[in-house]
Amino acid sequence: MRPAADLVLGHPANAGLRRHREPGHQRPGLAALAFPEMVARPYESLGTHPDLVARLWDELGRVLPVDCRAIFYGGPALIHPESGIVFGFAGGTHTYALRLPEAERLQALRFGARRIMHYPRGPAFDLSHIGTTGCFAAGTRTKDPGVGRPTTTRVAPTEQVAEVPVESPRIEFESIEWQALAPGARHKVVERGGKRIRLVEFTAAFVEREWCSKAHAGYLLEGELQITLPDRTVHLRPGDGFAVRGGGAERHKAQALGTVARLLLVEDV
Repeated sequence: MRPAADLVLGHPANAGLRRHREPGHQRPGLAALAFPEMVARPYESLGTHPDLVARLWDELGRVLPVDCRAIFYGGPALIHPESGIVFGFAGGTHTYALRLPEAERLQALRFGARRIMHYPRGPAFDLSHIGTTGCFAAGTRTKDPGVGRPTTTRVAPTEQVAEVPVESPRIEFESIEWQALAPGARHKVVERGGKRIRLVEFTAAFVEREWCSKAHAGYLLEGELQITLPDRTVHLRPGDGFAVRGGGAERHKAQALGTVARLLLVEDV
C-alpha cells in the first residue's frame, strides 16, 4: 500500500519538512513524492550518504509491518502508508531523524538524543524549526547499518518527534527537556555507562522533607547550596565539588540558598 501524493504533500504534519526540502528539490523527472523503485540506484543517487539511507530504510525500517520507504522532495524518508505522515528522514552525510511516541521520545532524550545537530563547517540544524511541536532531534550515521530490505516495524503515527539515541561522549543538555522532581526542583537526565548524569536545579521553593540516602557526586555550577547531614551542615558555592556516600550515616537534604542553585550530579544507575 502506497500513500497518495495529495495526502502526503498536503498533510500539516509534513509542512515544515516540505518547506525545508522543497527549495533544494531540483532533480528533473523526480516527483515530490516518489519511491525507491522509481529511481536508479536510490541508495547512492539521492545526495544522502548510502550508510544513512541504509540506516533509515533497512536497519530502522526492517521492523516495520509494511514497506514505508519513500522519497520526499528528493531525500529518503519513511512515510506512514495510511496517515501520510513522514516519520523518518535522512539527509547529507551525518543527519537522520525519527518521529517517536512521547514515551520513547523522552527516553531518547535521556539517553543523549538531541534536537540540534552541529556541523564543523556549516550552520547548526535545529529540527524544531521544521516541526510544529518543537520535538524533533537529529542523529548521525552509524558505521555498520543493516542492509536488508524492510519487511516488518511498528509504525509511529502522529506523535511527537525525536532522534534515535546515538551514543556520543558529548552531552547536549540544552536539547534535553527539564523534568519536574518536586515543587521548586527539576532536572535533566542522561544515562551512560551505568551512570546517571543529571543537571539539577533547585529554587528557594524546594523543601526536601525526607532524608535522601542515595550516593551522589557533583559540582555546583550556579548559586549557593546547603547540604544538611545528621551531624553537620555543608555550605557550597559555585565551583565547589562534593561527594556524599549515602546510607544512614550520610543521609542528607539539599536546600538552595537564594533564588536558584544549579548543579551537576553523577550517580550509579
